[in-house]
Amino acid sequence: MQVENAHHFASTQVQFNPGGGLLATAGLGGDIKIWSFPAMTPIMTLAVHKNAVRGLVWFNDRILISGGDDGRTVVWDLAKDEQQQIRVELFSSPIKGLAFLSAGGELVAGHRDGTIRVLELPSLRILRERNLGRRVLALRSRPDGAGLAVSTAGKQVFLLDRALQVARELPMPNREIYSLAFSPDGRKLAGGAWFKLSIWDLFTNSLAEWDSPHFGKIASLDFSPDGGRLASIGRISDSKIFLLNARTGKPVRYLLRHSLCGAALQFSPDGRYIASASDDRSVRVYDLTEPYPPR
Repeated sequence: MQVENAHHFASTQVQFNPGGGLLATAGLGGDIKIWSFPAMTPIMTLAVHKNAVRGLVWFNDRILISGGDDGRTVVWDLAKDEQQQIRVELFSSPIKGLAFLSAGGELVAGHRDGTIRVLELPSLRILRERNLGRRVLALRSRPDGAGLAVSTAGKQVFLLDRALQVARELPMPNREIYSLAFSPDGRKLAGGAWFKLSIWDLFTNSLAEWDSPHFGKIASLDFSPDGGRLASIGRISDSKIFLLNARTGKPVRYLLRHSLCGAALQFSPDGRYIASASDDRSVRVYDLTEPYPPR
C-alpha cells in the first residue's frame, strides 16, 4: 500500500505505536500525521515544527514525542481533542534522534553539535547532559532500556549507560555509521554506512563488516521482532528496501523501491508489516505475508 503525497517536500520518519493500531509519520516541512493502521486512514495532523522532523518515538499508545532540525522537542497527547502538544522545548542545536531509557520517564535527545541530553517526561526538564565532542549521526536505545548506542562523525560508536558515561567504545568500523539497530535480544548492534553493514557482537566485543546490496548510504535499519531478519533502506544513489538474513547479511527479499531516496523504515510490532518513508513524499506499507514473486 502506498500513500502518495503523505507529506510536503519529503517524508522523513515512520513509527508504529506499541499497540500497532496507529502509525505516525513525519515530513521535511515539520508536519506529523497520525494514521489508523492497517487501513492507513488519516486521523490528525500535528504542526509545531518549522523544519524537518528527525526523531519520532512513542512513549505509549497515547503519548508521541518528536524532535526536529528546528531544535524543538515536542510532547504530544493524542487523546486531547485540541492543543495536543503538552510541552515544547527549544534547543540551540538540531535534533538527530530520540530514544528512551529504562526509567520510563526519561527521554534521550541526540543533537548535531554532539550533545546528548536526558530529559524528564513530560516536563522535558534537563536531567543530565554531555557533549561527545563530535557530531551525532545516529542513536538507538538498548532493548532493556539500560543504555543506548551512539555513532558520531569520525567513525566512533559508543555504548552509553543511563548516566551518559561511556560503558564501551566499540571497535571502529571503516566508514561512518548513519543508522543503528539493536537485535531484540540485545546481543548484536547493526550499523548502516555507505555500501556496508557493520555488525557488532556485544558479548564478544567483535566487529564484522558485510557488503551491502545497497548502492549508496544505508539510511535506516530495523530488526524483525523475532530477530531473524534485518530490514534496510538506502539513500543517495539508492532507494531500495531489502530484507536480510540477520545472521549472514544475505538478501532474502527485495521490496519495491521508492522513486527517490529512502529516509526511514520500521517493522510493525507483530513483524507482519514494514512501513517506509522517502523523499518522494510517499509513505509505504509492505505486507510481508503476501506472496513474493522471485526476481
